[in-house]
Amino acid sequence: MSAALADDLEELRAALAAQAEDLCLALLGKPAARSGSEWRWGKRGSLSVVTRGSKRGLWHDHEAGTGGDLFDLIRRERGGSFAEAVAFARDFVRMPAAARPAPKRPISNRAKITEADPNDAARLARARRYAAEA
Repeated sequence: MSAALADDLEELRAALAAQAEDLCLALLGKPAARSGSEWRWGKRGSLSVVTRGSKRGLWHDHEAGTGGDLFDLIRRERGGSFAEAVAFARDFVRMPAAARPAPKRPISNRAKITEADPNDAARLARARRYAAEA
């Protein structure tokens, strides 16, 4: 993963954590209990989500022994891949997708072009002009 994509993912993670309560309400409904920094769901409050502090957005299901961040919670509740969870999170916080650089097209080596051949030299000159204009 490139540094730009990693930074973008961290920015999305922070934006999601800032809206942790709203996301949890949307995914899980009304909590069974609320304390100062934690909301709980389930009959015995087995699913907990930290809503304040440095661990905001982390969750743990004490019955199942699972937990994670809000991307994991989205996957747990909605299913799907990590990429689908990221897309849902972007939509939820209204953050546009990061611009990705266009993939480089592989250069074909089927024909060897040389500047020694007058026809090849003309083709190379046209290709260079075209690339400079693009």
